[in-house]
Amino acid sequence: MTQNKASKTALETEIIIVGGGLAGMTTAIGLAQYDFNVTLIDREKRADHVDIGFDGRSSAIAYASTQLLKSLGIWDYLAGKTQPILEIRVSDGRKPALLH
Repeated sequence: MTQNKASKTALETEIIIVGGGLAGMTTAIGLAQYDFNVTLIDREKRADHVDIGFDGRSSAIAYASTQLLKSLGIWDYLAGKTQPILEIRVSDGRKPALLH
């Protein structure tokens, strides 16, 4: 049992995940679907995470990861915001290589 400093109440949890990025959130959702009591901790405020201007990064999601997100029911929320990777440029700092 941990104490929630913001509300000064006890918090019952079975699993604590530190980091609310793509991996942390996916893991939390997956475990919660199997009735684990999960607490996700991130340094950013939740309201900031859902703000449209929060993060300009893109994520390259491989086929296996897409299948995992589909099985957890997450992919349906992302589907309208995705596009295929048509080309990737990889560089070791000297000469870039092109992968198709």
